[in-house]
Amino acid sequence: MTYKDLFLNSESESNTDMDILTLALDKGYVGRFLFTDKIIDNAINKLKNLEEHSENLAEECANILEQIPDFHIQVNKNHKNYIKRIKNQIDVGSNLNESTQNWQGIKTDNTYVLAIKSMPSGEWAGLNEFLFEAVQHATKIVIDLRDNEGGDSTMGIKIVETLAGQKVASPYSEVIRYNTPEALVMWINTLQKFMLTSNEQAKVILQKYLNKAEKDLNRALTQKHQQKVIKTKYEDSNIPILDPTKIFEGRILILQNSKTMSAAENMIDHFEYLPNVLKIGTKTYGCVQSGNIGFLILPKSKIAIQMATQFTTYKDNRISEGIGVEPDIALENGIDAYRYALTL
Repeated sequence: MTYKDLFLNSESESNTDMDILTLALDKGYVGRFLFTDKIIDNAINKLKNLEEHSENLAEECANILEQIPDFHIQVNKNHKNYIKRIKNQIDVGSNLNESTQNWQGIKTDNTYVLAIKSMPSGEWAGLNEFLFEAVQHATKIVIDLRDNEGGDSTMGIKIVETLAGQKVASPYSEVIRYNTPEALVMWINTLQKFMLTSNEQAKVILQKYLNKAEKDLNRALTQKHQQKVIKTKYEDSNIPILDPTKIFEGRILILQNSKTMSAAENMIDHFEYLPNVLKIGTKTYGCVQSGNIGFLILPKSKIAIQMATQFTTYKDNRISEGIGVEPDIALENGIDAYRYALTL
């Protein structure tokens, strides 16, 4: 796979890796909408002063970038992420999914467990049938999102709306997306990377995203007055108040831990307005507001960088980035969230 480079000029060989990384951070990263200019500019200035031939360049970049409290930022080399985010070490058990699929359905008497360990694009085989049966027969549905590092939020929202029996409003207000060439190049790289490991159904969806991103990039490169930042309001203002007669009548228990992140946190957020939901475990990881994660390989050092090109705001202006989603029932270390849920 050949990924796109961020060219500062036509003589790309003259660009250093730090030239390219600081350009991405300055023009492609959406962080200026999350944090102060001082935080971003401080990181850029420190990166410019790094010695490019250092054997520890990946670690030195990570030490600088981890000062930005955006948990989607990563610095990888040789399959190792050098950014070390210190999260809570409270152990509330691991995801129950022991299958090779991204999700697994488990039935115990009148309790139906939906254990989801990742959120790929496309339909999830057998899920609709399992949910239909659960809504008909369960008195309690447990959704296990522990250790779920996210992916595509589409199916998570679909699950919420299936259990609600109707469309649901989200707690989100606005999406702020960078539309610069730098941001679009990194987003295209991410889509190309996803294509390598996706099934045929997911590839069809990803190809649509990729085609749009390529068109956006072409416009950004050829049109002088191309809009650099696009703000889009969430289109849920016309969704009516939830009809309680359509909502699943039993209890919905969500299991979460400090490794629940990104699209899995987005799914939890979409349960916010349902009255019969309890979140059990610990705070989640805290990387749901930044999104459309861009990907870039620095050509000389082969360090892989990822950073957000999109940011989502909440209707109540809360910040969850770097903080996480709080549980309704916080468990102490060593108490398994699933075992606890069975007692409710």
